[in-house]
Amino acid sequence: MSKRTLAALFALHVLAGTLFLWNVGPGFPLDDAWCHLVYARGVAHGDVFAYNDGELEAGVSSPLWTLAAAVPVAVAEHLLGGARPDLGVRILGGLMGFLATLAAIRLAARAGKWPAAFAGLALTLDPLLLAGRYSGMEAPLFSLLAFLLIGALLDDHADRAGWFAGLIVLTRPEGALLAVIALGVLVSRKQRVVGFAVRAAACVVPFIAYNRVVAGFPLPNTWVNKADLSLHLEGIGRALSALFLDTGLGWALPLVLLFGTISLDGGYRRLGRLPASFGLALLVGVVLTRPLHVLDDPLFMPFYWKRYALFAWPMLLFVASTGFASLVRTAYAGCFCRPLAASVLILPLVIVLVFARQAPSHFFEVRERFAAECQTVEDLHVATGMWLDQNLPRGAEVATHDAGAIRYFSRRRVIDVWGNNFTALTRALAGRAPRASPMTDGVSEDVLRANAARAVLSREHPAALAVFPALFAAGRSPELAEILAHLDGAAQQALLLQVDDMTDFFGLTHRAKTFTVRNPATVDSPLHASLAVFVAP
Repeated sequence: MSKRTLAALFALHVLAGTLFLWNVGPGFPLDDAWCHLVYARGVAHGDVFAYNDGELEAGVSSPLWTLAAAVPVAVAEHLLGGARPDLGVRILGGLMGFLATLAAIRLAARAGKWPAAFAGLALTLDPLLLAGRYSGMEAPLFSLLAFLLIGALLDDHADRAGWFAGLIVLTRPEGALLAVIALGVLVSRKQRVVGFAVRAAACVVPFIAYNRVVAGFPLPNTWVNKADLSLHLEGIGRALSALFLDTGLGWALPLVLLFGTISLDGGYRRLGRLPASFGLALLVGVVLTRPLHVLDDPLFMPFYWKRYALFAWPMLLFVASTGFASLVRTAYAGCFCRPLAASVLILPLVIVLVFARQAPSHFFEVRERFAAECQTVEDLHVATGMWLDQNLPRGAEVATHDAGAIRYFSRRRVIDVWGNNFTALTRALAGRAPRASPMTDGVSEDVLRANAARAVLSREHPAALAVFPALFAAGRSPELAEILAHLDGAAQQALLLQVDDMTDFFGLTHRAKTFTVRNPATVDSPLHASLAVFVAP
């Protein structure tokens, strides 16, 4: 690639990012991004992988992204006097996205200039990739490593593939799927796999050992708490349908995926099958281990859940874009043929364009949702963290279930009541806590886990409780009462089984502050429209 082409591509990336973020406020579309930055701030201050100061935790699901994000956080903390790191983290995500696009172009160039050009344009302009790129999450780094791993496999560089396989697991645990596929590819070609395995293990084993020592699990707490086998076929079907529709390509997607796989493999052996198998394996792995909730609107899935599937999208889009390039090239050749032959050559492109007619407007739809999700997190989580910083004594502790922005902005010790950043609680919820006495024999495991969790939390003495009141302060939530008033008896009972009240448990029954949004975008539910702070009466 010439310097002029490289400069033009970089300028296009900057333009696409600017248009996508135009009039989008600060922040990120989900609180989990701030969890990454809490750990990144610890790294920046020399307190590696500590959630609360001096307390190591196993809540880091992406150690490689955490280390990378520590750079803009360190700049904000040390050079800008504790300023917000949002802009720096967005720049980092944009840079990772640009490098991932370069890696994809180099792959596609093996099949010719047309596939390379279309792959570059698609990975630069696709709105879902832009949302992931600027979400504060690890998606762009994951896609960069995935494309580098594919390139190493195509070039038969087993040792280099081992490094990339190990690093991609350090970016997301789901990367283990790609490492297994890579190992299978090497075995099928009768290549030596020792170098691959040693290098991958050199990356992954230290992190597994860290998690085992700190928490007793080989995987991060977030994976232990959130991953769950999902075999509900209707739910999987709804999730796949929502993800399929939210690409903006409609029924054009399976067509261009098919054409792309064929055309890429025709131009360079395995170039189509490897990215497609990577993407499909990730997609299947996600829908089988992460219940992806689809709410009333079937046309899209909130970023809160969709983010897990976005790790598969760059590879699938890579194949789809090259399929579109094949159709365009064929249609272009048809322009120089007789009418009958021309119609045969041009018709497939016309069909795909009709199916994908909503793609241009899809950019603005995703952008609007992204902006609304960022604003919701700002109005609820960030605002709560700032209020706690201004109103609690410096040594006070806060209990909460959304432990990202509240920890980052309050700068207080936080007790994560979900256990993602509280190892003792994770062990209790996973059934690893020791039984209180032989008298517990015969008691159900769910009851034992609940009792063990309460025993862990009872040792904590927070000065404030920050929760969604409709879910976790049921007895002191007029919001819940209003929701129940609009439901029938069966729906009321179903909802009441999902709620809890933690105010009495901690002795924090006075509602000191409430932050409310009219239409929460991160999780489109009235249960998540208010975040309240409770303190001692």
